Amino acid sequence: MIRAHGDIALIAALFTLAMTLPTIVYIFRRDVFWLPTLAKLDIFNHLWDMWYGGLLLSGQESRFYNDMMFHPNGVSLSTHPLFLPQILAVRGFMLFLPLSNAFNLSCLLIIWTTIICAYVYARYLFEDKWLALLAGLIVGCDADALSESADRRDGCHWR
Repeated sequence: MIRAHGDIALIAALFTLAMTLPTIVYIFRRDVFWLPTLAKLDIFNHLWDMWYGGLLLSGQESRFYNDMMFHPNGVSLSTHPLFLPQILAVRGFMLFLPLSNAFNLSCLLIIWTTIICAYVYARYLFEDKWLALLAGLIVGCDADALSESADRRDGCHWR
């Protein structure tokens, strides 16, 4: 069953790369620190999330309280959004890529996964492979998904 949908995964990957074209050029270059972002987003907040997520996963820090910021009082992180799947992806990619490149690659992975999930759901609804692919591409690569706001879903920000 999965083998029958390999072409869909490839088309989704190619469409993701085409919609975010300058990103893939910089992914495997180690000499460039490049993060695509909108002016309204503090990208370093997301990078801090990736670093703190590593401490959280290793058991060195608490999910709900951090005394590293605003020392000695600390700060509550109970309302701070930590996007765990992206943290796991970035930490895995950081084994062979720098932080900025791993973050960009995780954003591409989020877009690709969105397309595939929309495809699977549309395939269930319509029972037509190519119509489901079109639905997946529309959902995964619309302008709102590529430049999603921070209050909608934590993740990647392109415009």
